[in-house]
Amino acid sequence: MENHRHVQNLETAARRMKRKNEEFRESAVLKDVIERKSAERFLTLCSDIDAQENQILMLETAVQNLRTETASFSELLYVTMSAKDPEGGSSFVHEFLPQVCFQRRVHEKYAWEYWISSHLFHGFENAFFGLPHLDMFNAVSNPERYRADCFLAFQEMSTKSSSTDEMAQTMLQCSRFREFCRTKFLQVIPSCLEHVLFGNFYHSCAIIAHGKFPSNVHHIFHRFLVVAKAVWILHKLAWSFEPPARIIWATPAMHYDGAIMESVMASEDLEKTNDLGKVAFVIAPGFCVRNTIVRRSQVYLISEIANVKFSGDVEESQMLAASSIHATAQVSTIQRVTT
Repeated sequence: MENHRHVQNLETAARRMKRKNEEFRESAVLKDVIERKSAERFLTLCSDIDAQENQILMLETAVQNLRTETASFSELLYVTMSAKDPEGGSSFVHEFLPQVCFQRRVHEKYAWEYWISSHLFHGFENAFFGLPHLDMFNAVSNPERYRADCFLAFQEMSTKSSSTDEMAQTMLQCSRFREFCRTKFLQVIPSCLEHVLFGNFYHSCAIIAHGKFPSNVHHIFHRFLVVAKAVWILHKLAWSFEPPARIIWATPAMHYDGAIMESVMASEDLEKTNDLGKVAFVIAPGFCVRNTIVRRSQVYLISEIANVKFSGDVEESQMLAASSIHATAQVSTIQRVTT
């Protein structure tokens, strides 16, 4: 009897030991699964962080590329205007930036950059630059898909060259980009400037009347298209972020803030002012992604400013500036189309 009870106790102990072993193995498997899942999540997180960092680097590169192209284009406009009509060019600048006394005459080239950027970035905060778009509903209803489409559009256009033939082909294939270039060209190069720079109204006539890329492209017009393309792909990249990358502007008369601004003026020029660190105008906006500043805004500093027109006054300043060039260049848009 005692032997039988002893056997039962041994069997019970064996079953208990077996259950513990099974529980241990199950917990080990569960622990292994949890560890693998954690490792996968960690790798995914690292991959996401790397992707975000790469995307931010792309944005920084795109901003720098745009600034380089804008500076080159503004330099071209400044040099061309200075050669053809020095006084007319200065009058044009001082109409849309009144009360700004430049430390040097050559600094007027920064005013041309301001003029270009103010127009090209107008509507940047809008998903479609304020232009009519059939996919507006999709951008609102499916933002994730829209962000992916923006990034693909950025990659596709970034790989294309900026040669005249390639730009003509791009405008032919992409009606939205063509409309963007048409709108911005008529803003950046009003009739008075086109007459002085080109000697005719051929380009605007082709764009307005026919909505097409003109043949026998003037080199200034080609340089404008290069800048327009740089803005376009920057806009696509900015809207591929969640949330979209934001522009950093600065208001005239603000004191200089090195955290969000960078001055284009040399130290010897700044030393000539009595009150350093006031913003006269923004040459190029900065950019930030969420709370990270990718690029600071470029500003022109001056000691005393008053009534400086900023981006909201661009249309009014354009009208005033147009009236300051020669009477021979004072031709209305309607006349320009019909000639």
